[in-house]
Amino acid sequence: MKNILVGVLIVGVLVLVACNTDKKPSSKIGETVAIEETPDVLEGKNSSYSLTKSRGDLLESLYKEYVENTPEIQELDKQINSLYEKKFDAEKDFHNYNNKNEQYYNVAKARAGQISDSLLADKVKNMIAKSISQYHNRIKEDTTLINQIEKQYNNIDDLYNVFKVVVTIPMIEVYQKNEHPSKKLLENFSDELSETQRSLEKEIEKH
Repeated sequence: MKNILVGVLIVGVLVLVACNTDKKPSSKIGETVAIEETPDVLEGKNSSYSLTKSRGDLLESLYKEYVENTPEIQELDKQINSLYEKKFDAEKDFHNYNNKNEQYYNVAKARAGQISDSLLADKVKNMIAKSISQYHNRIKEDTTLINQIEKQYNNIDDLYNVFKVVVTIPMIEVYQKNEHPSKKLLENFSDELSETQRSLEKEIEKH
């Protein structure tokens, strides 16, 4: 069911962006204009979304430029970026609690393994195993929630990456259209190579 939901959300994102493939938001929410100008980051302009600040990740730089120019997405983007810290805060109490219990049982099992009397050792090991089983039952709902949160978080991360790609493809395509370099330099150099080759061949023929 969750996989179906994620699939539907991805399709929804693709449809929304496809409807605005050649458009970008203006400064007014809800008002769009055709994308005609090459994105600043691809022109090497200094900005808050420069390629250097994005550690060489061109897609991320383009996405940051998109967000800066799209007021209606900024709040959602902030919310998404705050999820890592919120996830840590939500889980830290349980993880601290669980780590202490796991640490105790690891030590207890090691101590039990040091008992030379086999009957007494088995008795202690059974006590530890019973306590561990009870503990796992106690935290069953917690671990279920942790696993659910991990899946939800990963689903959002997947969707976020999908969104970044589909909103930046039109931007790179504008760059491709606007900044396609002239073939003249290539053609001139190819002609020069051809001429040089002919000259060499003529000199070879003389010998």
